[in-house]
Amino acid sequence: MYPAVNAGQADRICREVLNAPDRHVALRFLAQVLPSLETALPGISNEGLLALHDLRHGAPGRADWEEAKRKSALALHRQGGDLLG
Repeated sequence: MYPAVNAGQADRICREVLNAPDRHVALRFLAQVLPSLETALPGISNEGLLALHDLRHGAPGRADWEEAKRKSALALHRQGGDLLG
């Protein structure tokens, strides 16, 4: 159903759902994340803050793009206060 999802994305989604405090929170999370998996930027919920076009084409051209990718990769498995460190 979601052939473009890689193993890392699937793992993070499953962990988030399994760590949810209850089924209602888990279902709300899935209702938000699953539709984004069918978009050009899976996992990104674009609700008017940024143009999707700029996220796909403008951001990767920035001088700090590689550094931002490196930092975001370090944050993938962090939660709560660990995200701040």
